[in-house]
Amino acid sequence: MSQSPLLDARKAARAAKHQQDQDLRALHERALALVSDRMRAPSVMARAHAAIAKWESAHTCSPFYVEEWRRILADPVEGLRRYVLQPDAPNGAALMHNTPFGFLLREPAAA
Repeated sequence: MSQSPLLDARKAARAAKHQQDQDLRALHERALALVSDRMRAPSVMARAHAAIAKWESAHTCSPFYVEEWRRILADPVEGLRRYVLQPDAPNGAALMHNTPFGFLLREPAAA
């Protein structure tokens, strides 16, 4: 039995946020797998760097994210593991929300 519509709305919002965070983590775990694959890494990295360049040239993203993602992608496997996917990474959640790997959302995952 519901206590109030406001509490129900808050519970639903928390559940939606939790699902979004799980989906973003899965996206970045997929990105990690792709940049770890010698055959796929060059294409994935080129697209991620192109996204960052577009953010920078169009001024659509904070310079903080441009710099952080460039630093992370200098060593993408270690960078994703340490600065994005670690549960206690200080900016991990924010980096997942401002990601150059968004293009992976439009592509089916390989079976």
